[in-house]
Amino acid sequence: MTIQTFGTSLPCHPAAGQRRKGFQMAEDYSVKVSTFDCEILRSAFRKAVIEEQIPTDRWREFAMLMVREFIGQVAVEPDLLDRIVRK
Repeated sequence: MTIQTFGTSLPCHPAAGQRRKGFQMAEDYSVKVSTFDCEILRSAFRKAVIEEQIPTDRWREFAMLMVREFIGQVAVEPDLLDRIVRK
């Protein structure tokens, strides 16, 4: 499985450039990822890191792109990323 999105950039959060001083949007983590799906993502992540020789300092960014593509949503739960990139 090859993920083509790592070399390209995905659009930022829709309101990222439109935020006003003192105004913050709450992150929407409404999409829940099952434990089974999380393990599949983690396995695919590990395989991609080895095959693509992705340096450790880029792992979190790469995992975020994978999860965004999987769930179809920009906001990714930080705990999910932690679980995917842990050694």
